[in-house]
Amino acid sequence: MRTYAKFVLVALAATVALALGASVAGARNLSVTERETEVLFHPITLEFAGNNISCPITLLGHFNERTIPKTNTQVGVVRHVEPAIGTEPSPCTGGTITILQETLPWGVSYVGFRGTLPAIERIRLSLTGVALRVTPRGSATCLDGTTVRNPGFGEVLVGAGGRVEGLRADETISIPLSGGFLCSFASGRFSGSGSVTDLPRLHSITVTLI
Repeated sequence: MRTYAKFVLVALAATVALALGASVAGARNLSVTERETEVLFHPITLEFAGNNISCPITLLGHFNERTIPKTNTQVGVVRHVEPAIGTEPSPCTGGTITILQETLPWGVSYVGFRGTLPAIERIRLSLTGVALRVTPRGSATCLDGTTVRNPGFGEVLVGAGGRVEGLRADETISIPLSGGFLCSFASGRFSGSGSVTDLPRLHSITVTLI
């Protein structure tokens, strides 16, 4: 009888494990609780040719849908960028960064995620269409931007229960500069972490696997 009971328990455990595994394997999409988002970098830093320009900025955007397919495709946009609320008219240190507003909206695409399923720890996103005019203090002005060929990358940091805890720029990615002879020999790297909330800042954002 004891042997039979052990056999039943083992079989039951195997069935549950298979069911969980099938559920995770079949999960092809991500789901977010809020579509409208605000990202506040405090600050974001652009480093190039030995110069560092740091600016607090606010990114306003949205996901196309609350359901995000786990495929390398555009899932949202950044539609507005401005100096962080509460900063001075010239909040940058080390120079200036001017957003070329006519290039908005910028495209946000899903790249992949990290973690042990079903838990998600990080979601990797790419950003294309960015166009900036950067002027280090005492140096020449260059243009910096991201394209499909040279995108910028960031990682959404996900905590317990799928709660989004922030966004970190990937400082390992180099983005070519343009706008002049000297600029063509340089590349820039973005670094910094920002907070992520919904609009109008009423709720945190949660992401789950479905």
